[in-house]
Formats: sequence, structure tokens, C-alpha cells
Amino acid sequence: MRVLLLFFMTLVFLSFVSKDVSENELKVTISPKSRLYIKGTSNVNTFTCNFDATQFQESKQVQYRKNGKMMTFEDAVLKLKNKGFNCGNNRINKDFHQLLKTNQYPHIQLEVKSVRLETERTTATVIIEIANIKKNYEVLITAPAKVFNYEGTLCVDIKDFDLKPPKKLMGLIAVHDEIEINFKLALEF
Repeated sequence: MRVLLLFFMTLVFLSFVSKDVSENELKVTISPKSRLYIKGTSNVNTFTCNFDATQFQESKQVQYRKNGKMMTFEDAVLKLKNKGFNCGNNRINKDFHQLLKTNQYPHIQLEVKSVRLETERTTATVIIEIANIKKNYEVLITAPAKVFNYEGTLCVDIKDFDLKPPKKLMGLIAVHDEIEINFKLALEF
């Protein structure tokens, strides 16, 4: 998610750049006021796994290139510790970490590759790596004017990462394949 933070920070900063083509570097911190969570459902209930926002405090230098409405990033990578997610109770936490194969792959990695700045729609191209499998996604981003808060939702099929949703009570309770990654990032420069 730090990648998303860097991405959003860059969006705001670039809105003040008057050149059509520019290369820049900026130091960004994701505020602990930020929120990142994964939301899922089963045939019985819903669950939410919140990421501990205090783990966002490390600043990062972000390099980007802006060409018209397109921004591209180099090494804009954020590693999220799987253990930083809390699903509200120990049994669900255990299932969540088993699903993500946390013992073998302790991080989820997010990388922002590019952002297309449009008047009505801003989209980011991101690469998400879970359990050593990478997938490309387009994410619609909302950013209020002159405020350094960015939010969005990305729907992901966990089977795309060769993950098997947990089943309980001999299959009577089954987690659905699609989850939502929700973020609301507050950036500090």
C-alpha cells in the first residue's frame, strides 16, 4: 500500500507541475490516519481484516515521470506484512494467514507502475504479489481536490493467486473467492 501512497502523493504533486514532460523525486509518508482493509464474505457471514496503519510510518523516496496525463513510476513498491492484518478474532486471523501462506510468504507486495490522470477518472496500474504470484490490475482512484487523501477499492479473485478459500464444518461454511482491498490513504510530504 505504500506504493499506492507514493502513487497518490505523486498525483497531487504533479497537479502543480506546468511542464508536459517532467522527471521528479519526492519523499512521502503514509499517515497513521490512513486505513487499509480486506473485506470478504462467506455463505454465512462477512469479515474484515484491518491493516495496522502505524506500519505505514516509514518515509520513501518516489521517482516518477510525467508525460501529459500519464505518470510512470520506477520501484514504487510497498511491502505489507501479512501479520499486520487483524481480522477481529484469533480463529479468523489463523484462517487468513493460512490462506495467504504467511509462513512461506510473509508479505503482500504492491507496486504502482503508472497513473492516468483524467478529469473524471484517475486510474492506476498496479502489480499485486501474493504468495509469490503477481497479477496486474487497473484501480479507479478518488482524490478530493487540494486534499492529500486518496481512496479506492480493488476486487480480487483469490484463485488468481492459486489460493484456496478456507472451508469449515466439513464444507458447510465456505469463503467466497472474491475479496475487496479497500484503501483510504492520507499522505504527508
